[in-house]
Amino acid sequence: MRNVNSAQSPCVDLQRKKRLQHSLHARFNTAINILLGAANAHDLRRWLTLLALCVSIILQYAIVLLPTSACGSCSGGAFLGSLFASAYVTAAGACFYIRPGPIAKHVFLGSLVSVIPASFTASTQVVISRLAAAVNAYGVDGAGIDPGQGLVHSTADTYALRGLKASNFRFDLMGQSHSKRSLDGPGILGTFCAVPIVPDGWTPAEVVPFWYVCNNYWGMFMDCDLAYKGVYNENDSYGWNSLSECLRKPEELIINANLTGSELLNPLMYFYQLDFAPNFDEVSATFFRKAITEASVFHRIMIRYDAPLLRLAQTQEPCCQILIKTTNDEAIIFSIVLVLPFVLACAWLNVYRFTFQHKFIEKASLLTRQHLKSIYLGHGR
Repeated sequence: MRNVNSAQSPCVDLQRKKRLQHSLHARFNTAINILLGAANAHDLRRWLTLLALCVSIILQYAIVLLPTSACGSCSGGAFLGSLFASAYVTAAGACFYIRPGPIAKHVFLGSLVSVIPASFTASTQVVISRLAAAVNAYGVDGAGIDPGQGLVHSTADTYALRGLKASNFRFDLMGQSHSKRSLDGPGILGTFCAVPIVPDGWTPAEVVPFWYVCNNYWGMFMDCDLAYKGVYNENDSYGWNSLSECLRKPEELIINANLTGSELLNPLMYFYQLDFAPNFDEVSATFFRKAITEASVFHRIMIRYDAPLLRLAQTQEPCCQILIKTTNDEAIIFSIVLVLPFVLACAWLNVYRFTFQHKFIEKASLLTRQHLKSIYLGHGR
């Protein structure tokens, strides 16, 4: 009987070892599946957070641009869209504060990072709409209009004046206004200059048809005549350059045209109305009219307040296809620079975490195999 039991014992031990090995392999596979399942769940959540970020950015742009487009790219629609965008950021932030989580966090971040570029894009659409609807006073076949026809085309947005010479800009009859914009404290001081643009043969008894206007963007008080002559005063250094460059620019263009030998018999110079896009500078008109009044009083010239107030066009060419393209490109670049790096950074972080986590899982599985092997060998001994 003992011999039989002793003969069967190796078989029993072998079966036990096989059952134990099978059980350990089953537990090992279960542990690996649990780890991989957890990893897949984490990976899914990470990519869902990136998707939530992108959707939030797209939604923010839609919130801003839809009201703008609904009113035909009007300024009121852009303003309303910006208010909706701010409300969306506030709501997303409140949700993240009340119920914090990775998806809520990325929804909030997406709305926050895109609110400024989305609002800027909406304002750009307003400018582009205004540029596309511009009324151009370019004369017959774009040949330009005479400098004496300002009052005839007083409602135009852009002008092409032909045959301008330095003598058509009457800096000797220039008027200036030193104005103060009251704010908290002493206020902001600025200088506004208005130069008559007149045709050949004009006399002070005739109404000034155009006014070329410049200011120093609230850069303190200074003398317009000294700024035009390039007389630099250290006490007026702040805001002097912009005013001097603006006043001297027309003559520089005329001189350059003469030096290059323009093929046109009457070369054109392009101007925008003061309140035309993209500046929409309607507030300064009041201060420029003060300068015009001063010119009338001191130089005894005839004026009309409906005469166009002109500033040089940014590009000396017909409006407005190139300006529309430039404005649109600026909005696209601005959005890309602010939004795309943030999205790419989040995507890179997800890829990095995904790679790092899988390396950790591989290391953990290797340690598990070694641990199970040591248990098995120890049990075998």
